[in-house]
Order: sequence, then structure tokens, then C-alpha cells
Amino acid sequence: MRITINQKNKFNTAISFLFFLFFQCINAQITLTHNVGTTLVKTSMYTCDRDEAWSKLFTLSDFGIKPNEQFVIRSGQIGISKSDEGSNLYFTVYSIDDNFPVFFYSSFPRTVLGSRSFNPTRVINGAPEIFQFDFDEPIVVPAGTKRIMVTVHKIKDIYNPKSGEVFIAGTAQDNGESWYLGCDLNHGLSRTTDLTIPVPDANFYINVTGEVFDTKSLGPITRISHNLNDELIDTGIHSCTSAYIYWARTFNLKDFGISNNEEFIINSGQVGINKTGWLAEISFNIYEIDDNFPCSFSEKKLIGSSQYEELRPSIDENSQIIQVDFDKPIKIPAGVKKILVEVHKGIVYGDGVAFIAGTTQSEGVSWQRGCTTLVGYPDLGNGYVSTADFGKPQANFYINVTGNVNKVKNNVFEMNISNICSEFLKEFSVSDQSKIASIIWDFGDPDSGANNVSTDLSPFHDFSADGKYTITAKVTGKDGTVENLSETIDVKEPPKAYGINNIYACENSLNTGFSTSFDTSTVTQQVLGTQTEKIVTFIDSKGNKYETLPNPFANTVKDRETITVRVSHDDNPCCYSETTFDLIVNQLPNLSPISDLVVCDNGNGFAQFDLKPIETILETSADLKAEFYHQNGQKIQGSLNAVANLIAKEEKITVKVVNTNTNCYNESTFKLIVSPVPACKFFTRINRL
Repeated sequence: MRITINQKNKFNTAISFLFFLFFQCINAQITLTHNVGTTLVKTSMYTCDRDEAWSKLFTLSDFGIKPNEQFVIRSGQIGISKSDEGSNLYFTVYSIDDNFPVFFYSSFPRTVLGSRSFNPTRVINGAPEIFQFDFDEPIVVPAGTKRIMVTVHKIKDIYNPKSGEVFIAGTAQDNGESWYLGCDLNHGLSRTTDLTIPVPDANFYINVTGEVFDTKSLGPITRISHNLNDELIDTGIHSCTSAYIYWARTFNLKDFGISNNEEFIINSGQVGINKTGWLAEISFNIYEIDDNFPCSFSEKKLIGSSQYEELRPSIDENSQIIQVDFDKPIKIPAGVKKILVEVHKGIVYGDGVAFIAGTTQSEGVSWQRGCTTLVGYPDLGNGYVSTADFGKPQANFYINVTGNVNKVKNNVFEMNISNICSEFLKEFSVSDQSKIASIIWDFGDPDSGANNVSTDLSPFHDFSADGKYTITAKVTGKDGTVENLSETIDVKEPPKAYGINNIYACENSLNTGFSTSFDTSTVTQQVLGTQTEKIVTFIDSKGNKYETLPNPFANTVKDRETITVRVSHDDNPCCYSETTFDLIVNQLPNLSPISDLVVCDNGNGFAQFDLKPIETILETSADLKAEFYHQNGQKIQGSLNAVANLIAKEEKITVKVVNTNTNCYNESTFKLIVSPVPACKFFTRINRL
């Protein structure tokens, strides 16, 4: 169904508005036009054999489109009175503000919302005709947009010798302004009345048709989204060439009014894109997830996927909302509580670069897998991580899906279970509690004795062992109705993470606080004890993860670094326990420079040296012990008061100062120098006459 709203015809406007209120519920089509009627006339508008553009401006509120509503444009029309086959036409929609028509370094506004339908012209040389352009993908006008400009661009086909002239048609009456850029070289984009040769009767026949959609729609047609507006922003998140990226949002269906009794049929998805390369493509994947996401994420839980849509390489820093209408709807079965909406950025050809856009306001967490490695950040692996993990907590990915909600079951009550592995006590509840008169729980765990049953509205239960349990609840409503609810869960308690002794090592160089000699050989054995079939993950203070710690290991934080150790079940990595230990760097003794010792030669290059004063200077505390070594490595034993050099004239002595508590030591050297005794020379006296 299509509604054409014309501003001048007040009667038609009033009637159309009444229809609009009704059609909001069924996504009625609305046509934006300023033309009165659809009878085309030839006008005085001229043309030429070069590129041209014809435009009309629309204030969305004049057509009943509210600030909280998107306008999803699916087609456009232009009237042509005469043309040949030498050109191509396409539609572009721009958002414009109060500064229009002033925009710097550009012939058109930079805020492009989309360009569609590159179609060749055909021969028209009689009665004017309407060209209908059905867009291969819609142009989404974001909620909150006040005014748009719809432009039909003509591009001369330089490879076609036929004329590129196109005479645009109009209508006899029109209540808007026609804008033109092209053959008048003295003007940029201008009203036709302001051209060098004014054309007051231009009345360009240009319109677009689309659907109005309330971005907060709930009920039979529901949109699930965490974005609080359509104000798209650059997230600042990098992209990767020739690589897959997965952007995602998680949704609790109950938060959007979708109960366990209802199925959700998703018909379309939207994602904000900020800049594209050549040529990327996107598709939507819908997964069932649980409370242990992202650890529990599995591609085996895929519910359905959309087709791929190519991203146009013309998207720049002015973000656009890309809508994918699913060729085959994706049905979320009744009973699914939580889903992941994933947008897969694939590659058709070329670099395949694309950047996701966010919004200024949003709820929830944005998730990404692939292309998450950044210099200065830990290796995040190939799984899903939040954007906060790589420094972008306010990314606010613009991702949503829209579909129909159908009731398939008639249960009044709904069972809710908190089955998080790290919580030894599992919590159970039934909603809506205000309608419950009484309830009897059976946890399917007879080994727990009297604790196997409960009459509490929201009981906790500690299961006696790992395994699958069927939980039942007999609920009696205040109106006397009785419902028997049942759900099977897989219970698993986390493994043990036994304590690990702190590890000590001496620093490599004095006062650096870093060591490359930490002995980690027994760490895995300590944390596991006798447990088997477990996965051990080590996480250093900078977030880097290791399946096994290198041995020896080097600390990355000065003096003391805490290492987190995670032990998980090998068949359920989401179920884990953690402990920590510290890498502690022991300081080296501080050695002052030692002066060389010099004594006189006794005649053969050897002498006795007193090293005791040096020992006294170095052993400044009870835990420091000085050791001396000859140049050949032999330790000097016995008394230090009379040490003979082993190398004639000069020998290098090494002194090692050891901290007896830590066994850390520092070394220095000095020389034993045997100085020759000066020789006395005798002179013969000569008397002169």
C-alpha cells in the first residue's frame, strides 16, 4: 500500500495523516513528494551533455515522520520529458542541516545517507515518462533526522557516442523548491529560480517511497537494540585488510517483551558502517547463548544466517546505516532466552576493509572476534572479547534486528535458572511471582536428601555431584490453575585451583627490578594436584595469556608481578577456578668501586697484599658475605691479610658479594699491582780545568 502526501492539498494531508497513524503498526509505505499530482509536463529546464544533478528538499515532520522513527527508503521516481541512451542515473539521499546550502570543499553535502540504482537512460522523445528506481537495498534515514535532500545524479557515459542530454519533467503545480547543479557554470548547487537563466516553473518530479519504523517498536513487530539513538559515531576501532571480523551484541529476549511462550521471526538487521574499502560484504548470524558467554560461545549453536550483502566502497567517515532484508527469515524458537546477533564482515575482492559505527548513547556491551590485536595490548586470541578489552569501552556498536513475535505456547508461568558454573549454589525462580499461590520444586537430585525439594518461590540448591538434572516445578496460580514446568540442566562445579608458592629470582642488573630466571617448572603440578582432564591458563599482569609458562620466565612488571592461574574443565572451559602467585625480584648487593692495591716489588714481581680492609668495607651487614677469586678463578682461601699475587707484576682479582638470605650476588674487580723498586744510579764526577 502506498500513501502520497502533498503539502498543498490540506484535505489530502489530513486524510493521509489518519491513514499514517494506522499504518505505523504495519509499516505502511509513504511517498515524500512536493509535486501536486502525477501528470508530467515539459518545463523550461535546460540540459547539456555533461554531468548534472536535480534535487528536492524534504522536512520529514511535514510528512508525519517523528523524531523516534526511521524512514527506510526503498524506491525513487524521476520524471523525464526527453532523453537518449548516453547517460546513467542514480539516486542519493543526504541529510541536511540549517547551514544548507553551505558546505566546504564539496559540491554536495558530505552527510550521505546512501546512493542506489545506477541505471542507464533510455530514449524518450514523446510524452514525458516516470522512471521508477527500485533500490537493491534500502537507504535508511536515521531517527532524529529533520531534513533530507533527494538528488538524482546524471553521469555522462563517456564510452557511449549517443547524446547524454536529459530533460527533466515537472508538474504544473508544486509546493517545494527545485535545486540544480550542472550546465550553469556560474553557479554551484542552486535553486532553479537563482540560476543565470532562471527556471521558475521547473517543479522537478522527484520523489522517494519507503516505510516508517518506530525504533523502539515492541509487540507484534519488535526491534531489539541496545542503541538509544541513531546518532552514529566513529568508534575509533581499527579494521584489518583481507581478514574476517565479527561484530556482535547480546540480547536477553525477555528484556524486549519476548517470553518463553513466543517465537521471534527475524526479517531484517541493521548495522552502522563508518568507512569502507574495496570490496567488503556483511551477513547476520544469530546464535543461542547462555549466561557463560563469551566463554561458552560455540558456532554449533547457530540458529540461522542471512545472505551476504556487498558494502559499497563509497562509504566515508559519515557513517551510514546498512539494512539487510533477509531472503529467508530466521526463526528463534520459543524457549530461547538469550541470543547473540553477529555481523560477519567478509571479503568479496580487494582489501575488504570496513569499519563499524557506534552511537553516542547505548546500553550493553559490544563484542568482537577477529582483528583484535593491538600494539601495547595483550594477545586476546580468536574468541569473543569486549571492546573494553582492547581500549574501546564506549564503542556502542550499532547493531539491531527486527522481526515478528508469535505466541506458540499458552503457559502462564516461566521457569528461570541461574546455571553459572562458578556459582556452587544454583538459583531457581518462576515468573510471574505475583500470580503464584504455591509452588513445589523437585531438583531431580535424590542424593541431596531433604534438600531435593523446596516450596520457596526462589530457592537455591547445591547439587550433590556433576551431571544432568531435570528440575520440575508444580505451580498453582492464585486463580486455581496448575502448571507443571520442567527443564533439564547440565550441572558442573568448577575444578580446584590449588595454591602456588611465590617464586623468587635475582634481578639481572643492579636496581632494575627485572629478572629472566624465574623457575616455573613446578607451577602446573602445584595448581592441579592430582586432577586430570583440565586446562591451565596463565595470565600475566598485562593480560597476556599462556597455555604453559616459559621456563625460565621473565617478569614484565618491576620488582613484583602477580600471575593469575585459571584451571578449567577441558570439556567446559567456561567452568573454572582461579588462584594467583607472585614473581618476586630480589635485589643484588650494591657494590661501590674498589681501588686497585699497589705494593712494592720484592725483587721478582710478586708481593703480599692485605685484602682484609676491602672485606670489611663490603660486608656492611650480617647477611652479606664477600668472596675473592684469583684471575684463574681459584677462590682465595685462608687469611686475607697476606695474599700473594699469582701473576707477576699485575693480577685482576674478582670479588663476589653474596646475600646469604637470597643467594643473590654482585661482582666487581680490582687489580693487585706490584710496583718496581726505583733503581739508584751513580754518576762519575768530572772536574773541569
